[in-house]
Amino acid sequence: MATGLAVTMVRAMHQNIVGPRMREARKQAQPRINQEELAARLQVMGSNLTQSAISKIEQQRRPVYDFEVLPLARALGTSVAWLLGEVDTGSGASAPSSRPLS
Repeated sequence: MATGLAVTMVRAMHQNIVGPRMREARKQAQPRINQEELAARLQVMGSNLTQSAISKIEQQRRPVYDFEVLPLARALGTSVAWLLGEVDTGSGASAPSSRPLS
């Protein structure tokens, strides 16, 4: 029984795989994007993620829902594949870019 509890606690600690990439993309953007700016970009796109939710996602304390992934990638100027860890950071082509949002 203790093993099951330990597994549950580990899962609760890491509720997404997107968070670390979100933080990396924000910090690599030129100019850098803070959490409040990301929340504002997402709101314009119709996604209602607050700065607090973004913080929790980046800390892997909140899950990321499927309908949130595409707006996050667009607001950060990267691909969904990169955000989900499907493309290596060093690939260049799918890493965050500083291109303007359209």
